[in-house]
Amino acid sequence: MERAYGIALQLSCGAVAWLSAYVLSWQRPQPSQASSSRLRKRAWRIFAQICGCIACRGFVVALMRLEPWHAASKAISMSSVGKRPALDTRQACAALVVCCLGAVSACGLLSQSFIGALVPIGAVAIGVPLWDASHRRSEARQIAAEMPEALRTLALALSSGETLAQAIEYVGRNDAGPISRAFLQASMRLKCGSSAQEALTAFEKELRAPHVRLLVSALLIAQRTGSPLHGLLETSAELAERQGELERLLSVKTAQVRLSVRIVCLLPLLMIGILSLVSKDFQRGLATFVGAASVVCAVALDALALSIIRHLMKGVI
Repeated sequence: MERAYGIALQLSCGAVAWLSAYVLSWQRPQPSQASSSRLRKRAWRIFAQICGCIACRGFVVALMRLEPWHAASKAISMSSVGKRPALDTRQACAALVVCCLGAVSACGLLSQSFIGALVPIGAVAIGVPLWDASHRRSEARQIAAEMPEALRTLALALSSGETLAQAIEYVGRNDAGPISRAFLQASMRLKCGSSAQEALTAFEKELRAPHVRLLVSALLIAQRTGSPLHGLLETSAELAERQGELERLLSVKTAQVRLSVRIVCLLPLLMIGILSLVSKDFQRGLATFVGAASVVCAVALDALALSIIRHLMKGVI
């Protein structure tokens, strides 16, 4: 094991040294800002080429099938839109893998242990689903906050005599955020020849927020019967505002409890990661069956406690 680790460590050091020499020999950095900008652009192009080379690998395709990884890759791809070349979703997933491998090499060199090199893998395996859950909650709160204004804008457009397609386009162009993007996509589907039911069904799947199913059902019924929706949409906007106020009040009342739960649940994992990097005794303990089994049991009990608390709080945490 030690011999294999020594060989892997030498290969990692050689790869890092080769990449550093390759980047530095391409162009000698100068103190001017333009030279530094060109160097960053060339480094980004090299990184994008590396991500493009491994984007079609089987493990990247397998990771893309996981919903948290797909969401994280989509977010990274959207953040790279202003750069050249921009990363597509699969290349963004490959970029996340490359960064994880770089962190594995850095932690391996820092801790000089195979166990320490595994810390970034565990951090990414836990962190990506946690980020996805947090991102979904944040997006749901944003949609809930934007829903009343979108309902009122839709009611105003329909009451002024516009058709369903025109009203949907009007809401998408006059609001901002996830709701406006969903309305614009529904408008584009209607312009491309999709039926109202197909466009609104896709709209419901994209948002996945409260009041959306009721809104879609009301729009479809009004499309078929021609009944007015101004009063219904105004009432729905008022109910959405009240629900948002109650949710904000509940979030404030339970903020201390939620923070305590997160600290208690994440602190053991953080301590395990730090000790795996800096403590030789802890690394030798993890290398044994008893030590590894103890850590696995502790993590399982921690996850069980968190699931029980979430069930008791009924999704508040």
